[in-house]
Amino acid sequence: MITPKVYQTKDYSLFERIVGNRWIDSPDNELHVRKLMESFEDIYVPQPITVSKEYGIIDGQNRLEAWKRLRFPVLYIISDIAVSVRQIQMMNNLNKKWTTTDYLTSNMGLEKEKHPNEYQFKPYHMYDLFKRKFKFSHRNNLQLLCGFTAQWDRDIEAGFKFGKLKISDWEKARREANFITEQQHFIKQYKTRPFVTAFINVMRSHKFSRRQWAKKIEMNSQKLVHCTNTKDYLEVIQKVYNWGSQAKVAFELKDAA
Repeated sequence: MITPKVYQTKDYSLFERIVGNRWIDSPDNELHVRKLMESFEDIYVPQPITVSKEYGIIDGQNRLEAWKRLRFPVLYIISDIAVSVRQIQMMNNLNKKWTTTDYLTSNMGLEKEKHPNEYQFKPYHMYDLFKRKFKFSHRNNLQLLCGFTAQWDRDIEAGFKFGKLKISDWEKARREANFITEQQHFIKQYKTRPFVTAFINVMRSHKFSRRQWAKKIEMNSQKLVHCTNTKDYLEVIQKVYNWGSQAKVAFELKDAA
């Protein structure tokens, strides 16, 4: 087995981020960089970063940033093997788990590179716009944008990470999100995942009437109380909806797709 040659430099400008790799300026990554700096100042155990022939960083962005701030020399290995963004994600995830934001910004970067004139109309940029406007949880955003009602969908959540996000109906997602947001007049926790998940299950039911809900919630807003889980919220919403009605309806909670 050939041992790769390790190079050393203090010219930090040599290295650049590969499009699709995660950004290191998120709060979570900033905390990681600071922890690395503390560790290096205590005991400096050099672990080379890996770069491409063009000096794109394949593995070790956070280490590089920590060394740069400490003015320590950079140890690096040049890989002669072409590496895909998917492989970079997998390698990086072993050292420090990628967050939803990491995957989002990675795929947004790839969209912008591939579609420089229309990237804002591509799925990940639209997801980002939706996320920033409504401020729901990641899973609720996927439920609304991808059109599934179950509490989670393994394939869709995995696909989001690796560039396979597909928005089923943008306008419908916006209408549903606006309807959920209207509930802020009756409950402060209208953006929390348990409430949104329960409400998605209810409002997509064929048994649900928005007109009836509007009438009942206006008269019984005090009954829409804070709960800690989706099942309890479903029961509370159902009680409000059925209040004063002879014909009761039962809403179901879909667990998984």
